[in-house]
Amino acid sequence: MTLEQLKVLDAIVQYGSYRAASEKLFRSQPALSQAIIKLEDQLGFELFDRTGYRPVLTRAGESFYRKSKLTIASMESLALLGKHLSMDYEPVLNIVIDAICPFPVILRQLKYYSDKFPNTEINISSEALSGTLERLMDGEAELAFLATLMPNENLEVVPVDVVNMITVVSPEMGLKIEDKTYTKEDLSDYVQIILADSGRHTEAISVGVLEGLRRWTVRDRYTKQQLIKAGLGWGGLPEHEICEFIERGELIPIRIQGIDMSSVNIYLARRLSQPQGKVANAIWDGFRNAQEDI
Repeated sequence: MTLEQLKVLDAIVQYGSYRAASEKLFRSQPALSQAIIKLEDQLGFELFDRTGYRPVLTRAGESFYRKSKLTIASMESLALLGKHLSMDYEPVLNIVIDAICPFPVILRQLKYYSDKFPNTEINISSEALSGTLERLMDGEAELAFLATLMPNENLEVVPVDVVNMITVVSPEMGLKIEDKTYTKEDLSDYVQIILADSGRHTEAISVGVLEGLRRWTVRDRYTKQQLIKAGLGWGGLPEHEICEFIERGELIPIRIQGIDMSSVNIYLARRLSQPQGKVANAIWDGFRNAQEDI
């Protein structure tokens, strides 16, 4: 049984006759007839009822044809994948994104490359602080969007965006004086909500943490945001995620002595020692060119 035989069967059923199928496949009718006879001999049953003017599938033929359609689609998809692989298109591309990165900015670009390279499966994961760089350096991702950039001669980076971090509280907490700078003593009865470093074997990083105060630790930024909105604590969040909540008065920015909520640069990074496929290189060039155009 060959893929060519299945395509002949499909053409005869789809176009209703050997003559029409031969015109579509640019093959003679006797050649198509021989292909079907050979296939029937291999299967041990007739695919078509030949008593009428036009070929009609037998009951067994109908069952076989339904399965053959799936096989044809699968084989054509496999052939296309093989073509892409021969052109150095990666079958899978792993990308890790730091938790505070502005996802809309990144995902707009990734949507474009996903449509351009449909046979590359893109796996996206989110990490926090040192965990993002760790995934990249451990070879678990080909590209990383970093919010914490430390000197590393093994990395090549491209600036992507800037994220403004803001310390906020819920109005329910009573810390409503926006022009006041709160001290550690002012916050002794309140809980700081912090995002855990997701690194597994590197020294944990802590950013904007006041030592000696009560704290709750969460594993993702959405949970952090919800806890702060519920009035269970205070903490720093990316401005792009909470600007609407601030405008509606659901969150209030505050200043705290000892915490500098400055801007954080976002970088796209890759390892110099890691060979890159065409899709990874295309994404890299897209972000690099976007910066050059600014």
